[in-house]
Amino acid sequence: MNTKDKLFKLNISEDDTCYICGMNSESIDHIFFGCHYIKATILHVGAWIEIRLPFRDVLRWRLEKMGTRVQKDIQNATLNACVYHIWRQRNLSRHDLTLLHPQKLALLIIEELRLRIEGMDKRKLHASDKQWIQRLLQC
Repeated sequence: MNTKDKLFKLNISEDDTCYICGMNSESIDHIFFGCHYIKATILHVGAWIEIRLPFRDVLRWRLEKMGTRVQKDIQNATLNACVYHIWRQRNLSRHDLTLLHPQKLALLIIEELRLRIEGMDKRKLHASDKQWIQRLLQC
């Protein structure tokens, strides 16, 4: 049982409705895997990085990712950025009553990742990694 469920059951919170979509009961499972808003955001980010980001089995996906060490590191950073920004958007929608369009949230995540990638030392990278990174920076 998560904190919001507990607060709702103790009559401390008004309801258990998702602050983002307003349609379902809010839970960690719903926020990160079931909410249509989040799915739209993650699909857009996944298309940019040329991978299908997971909705359910995140740990297995992290272990089975394909690619070089550099590509896996960027994929992990992408997943971490998605989790951070999704939770941040959830809190903004709760406290400030603001909600970005899913594509705008995805672009915010992508821009943050581009800045991180641009700051990487690329001198020792393999040519295929350099090409992949160049595609990410141009999209």
